Amino acid sequence: MCRCRRTRNPLEADPSDPPVPITMKPPRKAPRKVQAPQPRRRPRSRRVPIGLLATVVVVAVAAALGLLLGRNEATQSVSLSGGQNVALPRERPDDAAATRANLGQAPGFSIETLAGETFSLEPLNGPVVLSFIAAWCASCLEEAEAGGELVRNFAEHGVRVLAIDADPADSQAQLEKFIDAAGNPPIQWAMDTTSEVTIAYGVRALDTTVIIDADGNIVYRDEWPTDYETMASVLEKIVE
Repeated sequence: MCRCRRTRNPLEADPSDPPVPITMKPPRKAPRKVQAPQPRRRPRSRRVPIGLLATVVVVAVAAALGLLLGRNEATQSVSLSGGQNVALPRERPDDAAATRANLGQAPGFSIETLAGETFSLEPLNGPVVLSFIAAWCASCLEEAEAGGELVRNFAEHGVRVLAIDADPADSQAQLEKFIDAAGNPPIQWAMDTTSEVTIAYGVRALDTTVIIDADGNIVYRDEWPTDYETMASVLEKIVE
């Protein structure tokens, strides 16, 4: 019987060798996705449009002056040339603000007319009718037409009629369109751009009419569209 010694396979682990520690490799990290650069957003502009700023200024000025520049109650829509809708009183109420008594001395003033002349309250050579309007005021058209009739019928008594645009936002071109819409009556026109006359007479609503006698006294005042008959009846009592 052969006594052969078994030769150990070099690839076979020796039981007497210490165990070899197993090293685990960490898992690979997924590559990061590179994002494309995004365009920078421009900061939103805080500049206020000039038109909006101008509107705010005009409204603030009108509020400071106490001007209503609006309509009375019970109105109907009327469209002037250009399609602008405004309001026209349907009828004069019984309690309309009107006075036919002496309301004191009229404040003196001078204002440039659209004709380039200067209208001065003094010297008074006869009664003066003041009508405070706006170029967008439809109900003011009727009163402007009535003012033309006053000039035609009372000019020999020295009666002067002045329509004053009390809205500082109106332009001369807008007022000229209003004059054409009224039939170009033979009265004088002025724009109170500084609101000096409007403030002096305490105007708080359009269609305010003031009649002043030859002595400089206010004998009639209202804040409603005034027809020809009403103004003529006042003038007939104070003309010479």
